[in-house]
Amino acid sequence: MTKEIYLNFLGQLLREHYNSIKETGSASSDSQQFINGYLTAARRLNAVYQKELNDYTERIHFEVFNMTIEERKKPLEIQPDLSEDELDIPTYKRKG
Repeated sequence: MTKEIYLNFLGQLLREHYNSIKETGSASSDSQQFINGYLTAARRLNAVYQKELNDYTERIHFEVFNMTIEERKKPLEIQPDLSEDELDIPTYKRKG
């Protein structure tokens, strides 16, 4: 497998994963684990440098969400007002 083929397949996996998150609001743990395994294999085999994987992942993320990973994480880190009833807190704001 060449590096180009590896990155093309990784791009396909990431696009499907990110589009699923965009549509449903949550990540499939099976998809996330498969992608993590695919990334780990490339790093262990020294097929692709870590920085290159990070840059490529960031680029695909930006394609799908039109924002960086860091930009997308910030709204998810909003801490709920402690005076709110727990059922009134949106699930993406709840801890756990």
